[in-house]
Amino acid sequence: MGQYDQSLRLLVVDTDEALRTELRSLQHAGIQVVFVEASMLADPAAPMAERDVIVICVETAAALALVASVCERVDAPAVIAIAAAGFDHKPIEHVLLLAEVRGAVATLPKPIEAPELVAAATRAQARFSLRQTHALHEAGVLQNQIIVR
Repeated sequence: MGQYDQSLRLLVVDTDEALRTELRSLQHAGIQVVFVEASMLADPAAPMAERDVIVICVETAAALALVASVCERVDAPAVIAIAAAGFDHKPIEHVLLLAEVRGAVATLPKPIEAPELVAAATRAQARFSLRQTHALHEAGVLQNQIIVR
């Protein structure tokens, strides 16, 4: 699998049994994979800080709304949106772009092999951390500018 973080913790929202079977193989490499229903993430009280990356299948309008809802939370980790098909006459490329607009750090078309998802999750986690650091720095700079004035 190359370079990857063996402590990677994934939360996956997808009912695709082929993907679930593929991702279960990651547990042999020491990567934690937990599958949940979308309703669990829709609960604002659902803890997210104990996961590094959330993977959400966005093949419905409700799933896109879930991406936006999760990405708005301050305790949310990086989100990767995946899809095998679009919906409402939207092609898959459009749906994945909509997921990015709603806050997904990365998007992937299905089918996905486990190593591909691990690589994407590792990159997404790093990109997300960099984005958070930059946002905190910007907030600090803005706060300092307000105080100075």
